[in-house]
Amino acid sequence: MPRFASNQDARTQDAIEEWRKTARAEVDDILAWLETLDPSRCRSKPPSLFYGRTATLVGWIAKHHPGLDPAPLQAIYTDVITWHEDHNAARVPRDLFAKLEKAMMVLSIMEAAILDRCTTGAGDGNIPAEPVPKKRGRPRKLSAEDRKRDKRIVEAWKSGHYKTLAECANALGEGCTAAGVRLALDRQRKAPE
Repeated sequence: MPRFASNQDARTQDAIEEWRKTARAEVDDILAWLETLDPSRCRSKPPSLFYGRTATLVGWIAKHHPGLDPAPLQAIYTDVITWHEDHNAARVPRDLFAKLEKAMMVLSIMEAAILDRCTTGAGDGNIPAEPVPKKRGRPRKLSAEDRKRDKRIVEAWKSGHYKTLAECANALGEGCTAAGVRLALDRQRKAPE
């Protein structure tokens, strides 16, 4: 399972999955009823949370993918709710399955955008993107400037004029710190030139 770029993306993915299940079940029920005209197949209440999930998805589209048209999702929602109002077969569009397929395409585009955000790490800060692994192997090559500075630090320390690393750093100035002196001495000790 991918690591989502944000909590919002995770909630949106959940809403996509639940909306997809609900819409498919509702459209299947409506189309089955239209074929048989059997009143016992009618559910009395519209699906719960269908409006909230539809609103969540439409809001996500408006915020993250404004070029994507949420109309197919809204059309399916409207058709399902209209159906549950009075079970009037005349009010059910004959192209309901085609509308559902368009809505599923919109959901697929949304999922692709969320997956892209997962892999690129473009999150909103709620959940960090994949951690950057530490580089392994040999440390980077020092620049000529860094080598000169390290050489100055090592020579100053080896002169014996300083009792502590902090004294050496203060004498060298230029923003040099005791930690910087220690690192330069370690580099020299580990990789003598």
